[in-house]
Amino acid sequence: TYSGDEITLEFDGEVIDVSAAAFQPEIMDVKGNIYYHGYWIGREWFDTFQNTFGQKLTFPEMLPQDSLNQKYRSHILSVNSTLLHIRRGDYVTDGLTMPIHCYSQMISKMLEYVPDMVLFVFSDDPDWCEAHAQEIGLTLAAETVYVRGNQNENAFRDLELMSLCKNVFVSNSAFCYLATLLNQNIHYILNPTNRKTR
Repeated sequence: TYSGDEITLEFDGEVIDVSAAAFQPEIMDVKGNIYYHGYWIGREWFDTFQNTFGQKLTFPEMLPQDSLNQKYRSHILSVNSTLLHIRRGDYVTDGLTMPIHCYSQMISKMLEYVPDMVLFVFSDDPDWCEAHAQEIGLTLAAETVYVRGNQNENAFRDLELMSLCKNVFVSNSAFCYLATLLNQNIHYILNPTNRKTR
């Protein structure tokens, strides 16, 4: 039995833990019945296995009845789309949210490079973002779109849409970071974190 990070597994093999910031490619050489437990969001992992990710990590085709996401996708691809991801939820209770002034500073800076940007706000609490739009700096952009409707089993659609934006504000969320790593069409990145993006 393995217990850690709120999961319990019945497993009779070897468990190898990898910390969030660690890059340990040597663990791939371990033979046997292995369960790899880790965070896997570092740039080094992505670079090392980029071909595998490109083949294995794909999004299912959007169905015709998924008209809302198709509209978001079309809009993102047709404008100078800029991704802003604001994670709330457990980040609020755990004290991990980015300071609000960071968002307005980043938006002001991005406007210097992309004056016609359209902000696409992805959040687990879009109502809070909308209620605090001025304080966050969302009103600085000529247009702000609050992406809604992709919760639970459809959260991967947000990841897909985020990965299509032309410009990115890298937040302290692993979800945003993964979308940035998957994005093949980034023009500008503003990254106040210490995560490697390119």
